[in-house]
Amino acid sequence: LENMKDGVIVLDKKNFILEISPIALKLIGSSNKNLAGKNIRDVWPQCIEYIRGKDKKEQEKIIMDDTKKTFYGIDVNQNFNHYNQLNCTTIIIRDITEKEKSENILKYKARFAKLVARISASFMSTPPENIDKKIGKALRIIGKFSDADRSYVFLITKDFKYIDNTSEWTADGIEPQQNNCRMMPCIQYK
Repeated sequence: LENMKDGVIVLDKKNFILEISPIALKLIGSSNKNLAGKNIRDVWPQCIEYIRGKDKKEQEKIIMDDTKKTFYGIDVNQNFNHYNQLNCTTIIIRDITEKEKSENILKYKARFAKLVARISASFMSTPPENIDKKIGKALRIIGKFSDADRSYVFLITKDFKYIDNTSEWTADGIEPQQNNCRMMPCIQYK
């Protein structure tokens, strides 16, 4: 248990601690290394919720360090003897922060792809006289989705010498800048 990356706690059938790894001690916030023989309720009260929820198909996800947004998966495994009596419970606490971040990135990308598809489809049925209004609405949707305070559309002139801010959306309380960003020389952006 000493060299494991995951936190491991082994409990007897009455939830008294038989073994606890140094990582598990750290994760549950205990500085007492002599927890063998103590009831898990006295050491880590919320653990009882995880033991009771052991029948869940999904791994329990918790945040143990709010400042770092570190996510941990809790796996509870109960071992029974041949009389179907509980022998012991093993709790594995695994850092799943990177997995959680990757899943959130994938979810964000999927939501963004749906948003782009929805906006693109809405342009297909828009008559030319309403296109500017539709662009403004699209900028608002994209700005809010990305939690931005403004979003723009810039067009580059055919000779590639100037960029022109043709459309802008700003959140409430944000000063529009569209008039300050008209026909600006591209040389500024090389």
